[in-house]
Amino acid sequence: KPADKKAEPKKEEKKAEAKKVEEKVQPAQEVKAISVMPASLPVELTDIPTGEFGEAISNMVARGVLKGVGGNKFAPKVTINRAMVTEVFLRISTDKSIYTALEFKDVKDDDWYNYSVKWAASKNIVKGFEDGTFKPKQKVTAQEFAVMLERMLREYKIEMPTLKAIDRTKYQSLQDWSRDSVIKILEQGLIEESDQPIAKREITRAELAKVLDMIIKFTEQQ
Repeated sequence: KPADKKAEPKKEEKKAEAKKVEEKVQPAQEVKAISVMPASLPVELTDIPTGEFGEAISNMVARGVLKGVGGNKFAPKVTINRAMVTEVFLRISTDKSIYTALEFKDVKDDDWYNYSVKWAASKNIVKGFEDGTFKPKQKVTAQEFAVMLERMLREYKIEMPTLKAIDRTKYQSLQDWSRDSVIKILEQGLIEESDQPIAKREITRAELAKVLDMIIKFTEQQ
């Protein structure tokens, strides 16, 4: 008597097995370097300007990226400092880990910016000074901000589009550590040209909001 043939698997079972194999070979979904929550927070600020800066401020506050300064004020014209840059970059980043512990003389464990400064330094987004300090409360010029911004975008492999043609000869006198970054950020329209020298002009909270809004919208469309 011939041996019994092994029962053939049903078509449904074959489909299920094929689906399992397909799921196994599917690449893991890429995690975006920048991610923020949808606009869901109330915006109850009385000093938001009109136009693109106002729209950016409202959007960033509603999404929890930026906050007011108290008394229902945003203070759009106030200059940002080095600590604030590290804090907002940390807020929008999905990778909040610190790989290299760096210490600065003027950044204490109980400072609100302690983690964000060390995080940004470990990512090479910011650097300290030769005397071992970070100067967290020092105001940020457009030149310095361009360098921090370009480093952050490069760290996360975010290539913003070129929006403007810039006369590069105007910036050849800048020091090597900033020249290329300044030109690139200007070409991307993230920082506007001004009558003031870029090495002296300070970046305001309104400008910071606009930059963050542009970057987040760009990355969400990718």
